Amino acid sequence: MVGQTVAVALADRRPRLARALRRAWAVWAVGSIVVSLLALSFVPAWRTATAPGLWSYYALFLVFLAARTNTVSWRFGAGRSAPAP
Repeated sequence: MVGQTVAVALADRRPRLARALRRAWAVWAVGSIVVSLLALSFVPAWRTATAPGLWSYYALFLVFLAARTNTVSWRFGAGRSAPAP
């Protein structure tokens, strides 16, 4: 058991429990995404309140995309200035 993670150790000892926990996690994740999208669609106050957070994720995605396409360096995305060569 040395060097194994807790999840691997659990899956080795109790495979049915590990499988049930993985399935419950997947159902919970999909359900939370569906509920969040429904709330964004039907609750105007929630939509207004989450707009700044959604725009910040959009800005983060744009920085990732710019760094990924080598337009700018990864150090730009990290928020640190690059040392002089």
